[in-house]
Amino acid sequence: DQQLLNQQFEVELPYDVVQGFNAQTVTLQSKEIPVMYKHVTVPSINPQVYLVAEIADWSKYNLLPGSATIQVQGTYVGTTMLNTAATSDTLALTLGIDKQVNVQRNVLKDVSSVKFLGSSKLQTFTYEIVVKNNKQEGIALQLQDQIPLTTNTDIQIELKDAGGATITDDKGFLTWQLNLAPGEVKKMQYTFTVRCPKDKIVRW
Repeated sequence: DQQLLNQQFEVELPYDVVQGFNAQTVTLQSKEIPVMYKHVTVPSINPQVYLVAEIADWSKYNLLPGSATIQVQGTYVGTTMLNTAATSDTLALTLGIDKQVNVQRNVLKDVSSVKFLGSSKLQTFTYEIVVKNNKQEGIALQLQDQIPLTTNTDIQIELKDAGGATITDDKGFLTWQLNLAPGEVKKMQYTFTVRCPKDKIVRW
């Protein structure tokens, strides 16, 4: 199937086009679109916090698919792709890394343990994730982590404490929806166990 796009833009201001071979940029249209801002982080993959703008009911703005230049408060932060093939009512645009929000993820060695039970071993892991909002305003933060999964019947993995997270059982995702006041620090902990033959080394 081939989809045809027919979007017409009118140039509201007159422009003088300079002769030559250099590319020129012309503003065809300018719109103010209401957005909801939130921060997103997955520290097990990348210890950075990203600012995301969500546009509700985005289809009414006649946006075209393609690369978009992102500026935050007049500063260029990079490019993003406008995916207008999305079926969701909300379009998310990544606005880059927000260095004023910090996240750290560490295993707590003093409460993690290894026990040998006959021919098997039981390992207990407790992770702590610390987030801090260094901004002058409050933020909404979506924090996500994941416990390991296995299809090996010799290995049993069990989540013991989700630490208040919402759980997606089939993928092992843990998700926290947090609100942080200016300068606020929050700590999340979760615990899971791994039971396997004592001569097996499990990595994730």
